[in-house]
Amino acid sequence: MVALPREYVDVDFEALSGFRVAGDYRIPGCKPREDKLGEVFPRFREAFPVIPRENWQAMIGKHVSLSILPCRTLDQNGEGTCTWNATAQAVDCTNTMQFGSDKHIMLSPVSGYKLCANGPNTGSSLTCALTKIQTVGILPTDTSENRAQIRRLGISIPDNHFFPDCGYYTRYPSGWENTAALFRAYEIFDLDDYDDLVSALLYGFVVVYARQGHCILAIGLIYDNGRLYVVYLNSWGSWGSQYGVLSYGCGFDSESVVRSGQHYGMFVIRATHVPPELFKLAA
Repeated sequence: MVALPREYVDVDFEALSGFRVAGDYRIPGCKPREDKLGEVFPRFREAFPVIPRENWQAMIGKHVSLSILPCRTLDQNGEGTCTWNATAQAVDCTNTMQFGSDKHIMLSPVSGYKLCANGPNTGSSLTCALTKIQTVGILPTDTSENRAQIRRLGISIPDNHFFPDCGYYTRYPSGWENTAALFRAYEIFDLDDYDDLVSALLYGFVVVYARQGHCILAIGLIYDNGRLYVVYLNSWGSWGSQYGVLSYGCGFDSESVVRSGQHYGMFVIRATHVPPELFKLAA
């Protein structure tokens, strides 16, 4: 049992819309889903049994927290790209689980956001983000560290196919689709409700979800004074609590708050695409 920092528990994102942190505005950007549950992606509970509530506490006590993953805390930097920040973080975590932390590759959220939005702050739906991450993919982040990592892994990518994390008006390079296709989601599941979300975390998956127009990534579960909270990774840079190996960026949602956002959808990326060029990553 721990005492959670109250300023990061059940945070009112609407009240923080336009909130200035370190000189930048933090902007929500998630639109309600356009589709119906199970219409685009298979339902999670049809592939995985929902874990009964009476088993949750015992399982959490034995559960290896996803906070051990080297997922980075992203920063929207004033753009309404939260859906793609959470989606990129989910692919990031899933890749790490599949290939190992020594093969970690950073991915650019805005390179996917441009596929779903008409401007830097129009936002996008999770349905669009998850569909595009599965069919089109995402480009690697343009940092010297990431460039060196990709070269070390022997992945052949043109020098101009690296993309910034932010900057909606950055232009795609010629032939970028071929590189983005290397970094796609393979299996995606649609979650019915809160019980599915908790079950998914206990199975070892991260969950992309939203509320109050803001999208976040569920990475863990924690009890505080006998009450269960979902631990999420946000994308507002230095905003947020410490959790696991993460020194900042996290918040905590109660069941009622999670349920309030179900009209946005909740999704699991179970596996990422592994084309022939990347088979060596799984070795």
